[in-house]
Amino acid sequence: MADPDHRSCPHGLFFGWTQYRLDKDVYGVIHTRTFGYDDTPITSGTFSWSFWALFPQNLEITQIPSKSRLVTVSIEQELPSADLYTIMTIGHPDFSYAADIAIPYAISEQAVVQLVSQYGLNEHTVSSWFIETDMKVRMIAQELLTDMFSTSDQDLSDRSLLSSRISDQLTSGLQSYFPELTIGPIRTSFTRLPDYRLYQKAKSEYEELADLKNRTLKQAIIDAPGRAADDILYIDKLESFGQLLTMYPVLLEYLQIEQRD
Repeated sequence: MADPDHRSCPHGLFFGWTQYRLDKDVYGVIHTRTFGYDDTPITSGTFSWSFWALFPQNLEITQIPSKSRLVTVSIEQELPSADLYTIMTIGHPDFSYAADIAIPYAISEQAVVQLVSQYGLNEHTVSSWFIETDMKVRMIAQELLTDMFSTSDQDLSDRSLLSSRISDQLTSGLQSYFPELTIGPIRTSFTRLPDYRLYQKAKSEYEELADLKNRTLKQAIIDAPGRAADDILYIDKLESFGQLLTMYPVLLEYLQIEQRD
């Protein structure tokens, strides 16, 4: 509830005023026994006064840091199924990426009163709250980045454009996860990027190979009339056949030519 006698005034003195004294770079969340929590926090460097401060032990100010913090994230991962797709290429290219990300954040002025009044944030708990928030921001940032690389269908090989686009997407994604924070500006630096076009080509060829393998195995089953479904020897032969096709994919091309002939 707002304190009707709470004022922020840059000049002029008032009879009976009591000035709030805040540390540097903090929000002040005001609580009075008379009216409860004030809806609007006060900030360092602002002249503020309240009539209710004249009454002993009636007014309390919780100071919460307003200064921005910095979370750093270093991530190094492979693109999805990279180890499988490399068998379709020559020279075993590296389908991995590495990035260093700097994520500044601060408690939002619009959220600080709620954090204090509803979630019990105060001078004694804010340090552990920040440590926990650092961990959460780092974890969500890693998940978002992994998802961006997993689902993107665009060329990700241009470092300058990619860094800018990733930073914008991370800012938007993190802001939606943490509405109580002010996120950014995020800085992303890639130290290694994969050849995404080659990765997409290898992925397509692998999927075609897997489809051909499945069709070849199905045809082998159709071409074996009279065999019982529980024929263990026959099932073992099919399993070995499938392993053979996996180890020597060139046989699939040969079988495909044979089928055409």
